[in-house]
Amino acid sequence: MKKILITGCFLLASTMIANAQDDCKVLMKEISQSYKGDCKNGKANGKGEAKGKDSYSGEFKNGLPDGKGNYLYSNGDFYNGSWSNGKKDGQGSLSFKREGKTDSLVIGFWKKDKYMGKYEHLIYVHSRTTQFTTIDIKKSKGISANTIAINLTNTTAGSGGLSGTIAAKPVVTDIIVSKGSYQSTQEMTKGPKTSSKVLLNVQFPFRAKVFSGSNIMDIEISEAGEWTVEAALNN
Repeated sequence: MKKILITGCFLLASTMIANAQDDCKVLMKEISQSYKGDCKNGKANGKGEAKGKDSYSGEFKNGLPDGKGNYLYSNGDFYNGSWSNGKKDGQGSLSFKREGKTDSLVIGFWKKDKYMGKYEHLIYVHSRTTQFTTIDIKKSKGISANTIAINLTNTTAGSGGLSGTIAAKPVVTDIIVSKGSYQSTQEMTKGPKTSSKVLLNVQFPFRAKVFSGSNIMDIEISEAGEWTVEAALNN
C-alpha cells in the first residue's frame, strides 16, 4: 500500500511538472510550439530551449530570448550571441547558409535585429581634460588612405594678451598608442590659431592618448580610412 502511494505521488508530481512546462509560454511565434527550461509567472525565464519553425537555446526573460543564446533559423542560418527583448542586440555572429558554397559568416554588433557593423563604436572619445571644449571626429568619403589628421585650435592663439605677447597656437606634444599603430607623422600648416599633425599609414582599430602640453584626449577609431579629428582648446 505504501509503495502504491509513493508511486502515485511520483506520477502526480511528474504530471504537474509537465503541465507547468506546457503552461510556460514563449512569446516569439517562431519558437513557441514547445519549451523546456526555467519558468516564472507562466513565461520562460532563465535558461531554456524553445522550438517551433525555428529553434532557440539560451537565456529568456518574460517569455522572450534575452541574454546569451543560439538561434537556428528554418533555412539553416544560425546566430550565436546577445539578445534583448526577443531581438538580436549586442555582440554576436550570424552564419548564412549558401547552397553549394561555403557558409557566409558575419561578426559584429546588432541593435534591435539590425546589424550595426564590425565594431560597437566606430569612433569613441574615452576621456578628455576640461580644456578640450569640443572634439569632432569625421571620416572622408571615397578616399582609401589610412591617415588621421589631428587639428588643434585655440580661439585665443595668435592674439595679444594683457602683456602684449602673442599667444601660441596649441600643438600635439606627444601621442601614446594603446591599440593599433602609425608609421610616421607629417606637420601641416593651418594658420595662426590651428596646428595639424597627420598620422600616416595607420593600422586600425586605433586608440591613443593625444597630448597638448598638460591637456589630454583619449580617442579611438575602429574603421580604416582617412579621418580628421577637430579639437578645440580653451587655454
